[in-house]
Amino acid sequence: MLTRMPRWTATIGVILIVLGVAAYIGTGMESWTALLPSALGLILFMAGWMAMRSERLRKPALWLAGGVALLGALGSLRGLGDLFALVAGGSVERPTAAAAQGITLLLCLILLGVAGKHFLRADSTSSCE
Repeated sequence: MLTRMPRWTATIGVILIVLGVAAYIGTGMESWTALLPSALGLILFMAGWMAMRSERLRKPALWLAGGVALLGALGSLRGLGDLFALVAGGSVERPTAAAAQGITLLLCLILLGVAGKHFLRADSTSSCE
């Protein structure tokens, strides 16, 4: 039985790709670091796609996705203060970056939650389907 994690992984990957491109355009195409969510998204999309297509690669692809989501969440934490200031109506130096980091953090946390549920269920059934 195929779980939902591969689909969640691929979907969040596509959203992050779009987010990175939008952030890059939103910064006037001046800062290549705005594309970092796209890089995370590409890895996640490929991991989700591999997990959907190959029974043999499913487990390592989903573990890769979990690791990338963790790294994405940790990397996005540093922009949390700017995001809170932005939401509170304050001004920040780079509002597009703050918003992109906040959305990246949220998406990575969602994927980590899905991954945690998936791996706990897989552990209880002794398979990673």
